[in-house]
Order: sequence, then C-alpha cells, then structure tokens
Amino acid sequence: MKPSRRTIWNELVGRGPRVQVRIFLIVFAVTVILTVERLITNRVNPLWALLGLLIGMVIGVILARTKPLRWDDTNREVASSNSVLGLIAIVLYLIFVFNRSDIIDTWIRDAGIVGVVGMAITSGVMLGRAWITFRGIRNVLRTAALTPGNEP
Repeated sequence: MKPSRRTIWNELVGRGPRVQVRIFLIVFAVTVILTVERLITNRVNPLWALLGLLIGMVIGVILARTKPLRWDDTNREVASSNSVLGLIAIVLYLIFVFNRSDIIDTWIRDAGIVGVVGMAITSGVMLGRAWITFRGIRNVLRTAALTPGNEP
C-alpha cells in the first residue's frame, strides 16, 4: 500500500523544511488578507496587486535557492542547508524590504498603490518560496527513491 502524503511529509521531510514551508504559507495568507484590505480601503485597481504578486514570485523563486534541499542518509529525511549565494540573496532582499517604499515610490506616486504593490510583493515572495521548496522536496524524494539502498 502506498503511504499517504501526510505520512511522507511527517516521516521523510526534516523539521527545518517543514517549519520553513509553514511559515511561508502563514505569512502569505496574512499578507494576502492585508493586500485585499488595502485594495478595498484605497480603491486601487487589482492589476497593481497582480503586478506586485508576480514581481514577488520572481523574487521568491530566486530566494528559494538560499536553502538547497538534499537527502540526509543518516536521518533518512529531506534536510536543508544554507549557501553563500543564498546569503547574498537574503541580504539584497532585506535591503529591498527596508527601502521598499522608496524603491516603489520612484515609479508610483500614489501612496495607496504603493501600499498594495508592496504588500503584494511580500505575498508573492512567500508564495514563490513555498512553491519552490515544495518542488525541491518532491525532487529530493524522487531522487532518493531512485538511489539504491535509499528507498524511503
């Protein structure tokens, strides 16, 4: 009998990647709610939010490379580690986060739109990181299953 997704998730994915994905999805949910609230309050065209979400997803996919996933033979689970490129990407992202209003305000003058785009970018980053992390976990599990002696 094939194990359920929940069983695979709990037994073959390390605590670090599981917590990481949960945090990304929680932050994503909160920022989507805040984005919708700002869309309604400021009466902003939803296309601005979509643009911010797409930009954020691109950033999130790039940032997802900060924690490469691998199969840990010792613990027989998916584990993550940090990379130098990842550290550089995180530093650049933090610079962006702290200067987001200034950067976005260069092209957009309306404060309501800036708030929506900024929040949507954050939503997109979290969604992109969660998506790439899920894909990475799936790929590591597939690769581990194909390696002799590592069948999960």
